[in-house]
Amino acid sequence: MVYGKEVMLPIEFQIHTFKMAADLEIDLNEAQQERIQQLNQLDEMRQQAEETTLLMQKQRKQWHDAHIKNKQFKEGDWALLFDSKFRDHKAKFTTHWMGPYEIVKVYENGSVTYYH
Repeated sequence: MVYGKEVMLPIEFQIHTFKMAADLEIDLNEAQQERIQQLNQLDEMRQQAEETTLLMQKQRKQWHDAHIKNKQFKEGDWALLFDSKFRDHKAKFTTHWMGPYEIVKVYENGSVTYYH
């Protein structure tokens, strides 16, 4: 119980129509229609936000894919290997690369066998 505050029934937390009808002094049918209209507007706003998000994700993917450099290795090439254990900590003077490694064999799927 809170002194100085208006009583709010538990059902009013779930259904705001009764509270809105009492505040605006309109009948229950008008309050229900107003509440339905608000819920429809909320659904439209959510749908528009989802469409905008999907469009932005598509644009970012197109930009990212356009800037990827496709590297084809050949036997005899030298390469460095990224050490993924450093992915989370950004040590300033620690190298994040292992190698160099000599490419011994290149498979059809793009994977390689290397020799240190």
